[in-house]
Amino acid sequence: MNMPKLSIITVCFNEKNIAATCESVVRQTWQDFEWIVIDGGSTDGTVDTLAQYRHRMAVFISEKDHGIYNAMNKGISHAQGEYLIFLNGGDYFLDPFALERLFTHENWQEDIVCCDALFLKDGGIPLFKEFGKDFPLKPEFFINDSFAHQATIIRRDLFTRYGGYNENRRIVSDWEKWIEFIVVHHATCRHFNRILSIHNYTGVSSHDTPEHRNERLDVLRQYYPALFAPGGLLSGTPPARKEASATVSRVKLFNILPLLRITQSADERKWKVYLFNAIPFLKILLRK
Repeated sequence: MNMPKLSIITVCFNEKNIAATCESVVRQTWQDFEWIVIDGGSTDGTVDTLAQYRHRMAVFISEKDHGIYNAMNKGISHAQGEYLIFLNGGDYFLDPFALERLFTHENWQEDIVCCDALFLKDGGIPLFKEFGKDFPLKPEFFINDSFAHQATIIRRDLFTRYGGYNENRRIVSDWEKWIEFIVVHHATCRHFNRILSIHNYTGVSSHDTPEHRNERLDVLRQYYPALFAPGGLLSGTPPARKEASATVSRVKLFNILPLLRITQSADERKWKVYLFNAIPFLKILLRK
C-alpha cells in the first residue's frame, strides 16, 4: 500500500467555522493526502457537520481529550503521511490550488517547509505573515517569533524520533516543538514563498495572559538561558562586570523588539554590541 504524501490533521472542539475548514480540504485539486479529524467531544453541532464529510476522512475520533496537544498527538499517532500539517478547526487553505502549488513542482527533501499565512484577528482584521525575510533561520528567531502551524508541513519522522507535543503545556507546546526540532536537533528547514492558509487568530494562544507568559518564560529558560544570565534581557538583575560600562545606544525592530545594545567602557576604549539586548555579538577595543 502506497503511503500518502501528506496527512492533514484537524483538531476541533465546538467550532462554529468547521464547515469552512472541511470545504477547504475536500475541494483541494491535489489529493495525495489523508485527512484525520480529532474532535474533543463537541456538543454544539460540530459533530453533525463533520458527519457530512466522514466519507472523506481516513480517521475520525470524537471523544473528550486532555487539551489541544493531547488531541494533536492522537492525530500524529494515526498519521501515515510523509509530511503532516495541522489545519485545525476554523482554519482553511487559501484556495483549492493551495496544496497543488506546494507539492506539484517541488520534491521536498527538507524536514520542515514553512509557507506564508494570512491571520484574521478579532473583527476579521487581516495580518499577512511572510517568513522569507527570516531565512536562513538563526536560533534567535524563535525568541520572539514562531511559524504558522497551519502553513507549515513537518516530516512525520521528526515526531517518531523526538516525541510528540508536550501535553503538560496548554498554550505554547507547538512553539516549543519548533525550537526542539530546529534549534536543538538541527532539522532542515526551507521557506516556500506562497500563502498556504488562513488562520483565525482568536484562540487562547493569541491572548497575552499570565498563563501564556509563564509558559513562554519556562521555555525560554530551558532553551535560551543566556537571556536570564546577569545582564540578560530577562534576568531582572544588573550585569556583573569587571569594569564600569554604560549603554550608549539601543536599536529596536519596529520600535518594539530589542535588536542591538551597544555599550562603552568608562575609559571609552572598549565597545561591545549585544544581539537582543543579551547575546554578545561584537567587541571593539581601541588602541591608545
